[in-house]
Amino acid sequence: MADYIFTLERRLLPDQYQTVQRLEQVCREQQINLYLTGGPMRDLLAGRPIRHLDFTLDGNPQKLKKALAREGFEVIYEGEREESLRLRRRQTRLRLSAAHTWVPGPGGKPQWRKCSVMEDLKSRGFTLDAIGLSLNPASRGLLLDPTNGLADIEARQIRMIQPLAFQQDPVLLPRALRLATRLEFQMEERTAARWAEAREENLLAHAMPLMLGRELEALAYEPDPARILRAWQKEKLLAPAFGKALKLASMNFAAMAQAPKLAEDLNAAGLPADPAPAILQCVLGHLPAREQSALAKLPLSQPLARWRELPQAAKALEKQITSRMAATLSGLYEVLQKTPPEITLFAMLPGSLPRSQKRLKEFCTALPPLRARLPILALRQLGANPDSEGFQQVIRILFRRMLQGELNQESELALALRQEAEKLHLIPAPAPAAEAAPFRPGRGRGRGRRIG
Repeated sequence: MADYIFTLERRLLPDQYQTVQRLEQVCREQQINLYLTGGPMRDLLAGRPIRHLDFTLDGNPQKLKKALAREGFEVIYEGEREESLRLRRRQTRLRLSAAHTWVPGPGGKPQWRKCSVMEDLKSRGFTLDAIGLSLNPASRGLLLDPTNGLADIEARQIRMIQPLAFQQDPVLLPRALRLATRLEFQMEERTAARWAEAREENLLAHAMPLMLGRELEALAYEPDPARILRAWQKEKLLAPAFGKALKLASMNFAAMAQAPKLAEDLNAAGLPADPAPAILQCVLGHLPAREQSALAKLPLSQPLARWRELPQAAKALEKQITSRMAATLSGLYEVLQKTPPEITLFAMLPGSLPRSQKRLKEFCTALPPLRARLPILALRQLGANPDSEGFQQVIRILFRRMLQGELNQESELALALRQEAEKLHLIPAPAPAAEAAPFRPGRGRGRGRRIG
């Protein structure tokens, strides 16, 4: 039997694995069953990078919000009707959903209904997305594969589960093509035939906004969104899904390709940025205001939902970057610390704001060497908790002093570290040295023996 927990631990990034551990702990305390499902299981079994985490719960994840907040999770989208949460913890994105299925409601409109996790998996669109892994104490590591999706992953094919899958959820049309393009899989013969028939029926005109929003968000997080867009355009899915005004010729593909690399540069400089909002602006920014407003109504996570605000916000940032307050490295750092990193990233894109791009490039070059000197390990060895706010505050104080040209010597840095940690009571202050008792000559217990 394959050890899927070992494979998961080996394949997840450290931040992702810590996130899974914290979520498992919360669910155990709340006595809610937890399963890793869908996209991350597909990518895990296909040997692909795991870019986000999807979980299915036997319960309503909204009841966990307070407990999750205490563990550092940030809610970036809340779906009350479908009992789901999209969250972010540090650099990890994740979605929690109650086990559910969609059934025909009044007038044929899809209606959300709770169910078991196995029924949830069986009701999904494709077999490769219908795989789960139990993270519960009694069955941890148990693979759930009711539709034999593992065999389809090994065969490198996409196979629908229900004969009317595309009619029930038309967004499966662009989704199937997106997955086939990225994974370099083929659609199974019957699935390909049904896909072609459904495309000709213009079903995307009746797609649920919730599902369209998820697909648009998935596009923004693709490693190569330009490739997906060209595939959609070739198969005549782009306009039916997102509007006739959307034209490949008007998209900023050069900036789109640069966004992930710029996000890495900002992260190395201590400003973790999400490249997806900038990518979405590159895709949709050329649209007329009316079409932009229509797409802005699709349910997207924060900060992705703020893609329309980026150009104006970046212009305001440029004024600050070129002002006297940002003339020094420390001044520029203070400005950027108060700015959402996604705005900074957009300001760095080719063709955006040339006046500020040189300063931002210098900033990203100068900061990583300074951050490499931060005594994070030394502070942990002193006994400080790395998850505490005080820990982060000490690091911020030391970093600002380094930016101002102080603490150039390692001995100065070590002394400042201990002083700041003691001020915030992260480590105990050294006990005062005990004073030596004064010498008092005494007569003693005896005078010694006489001789003679």
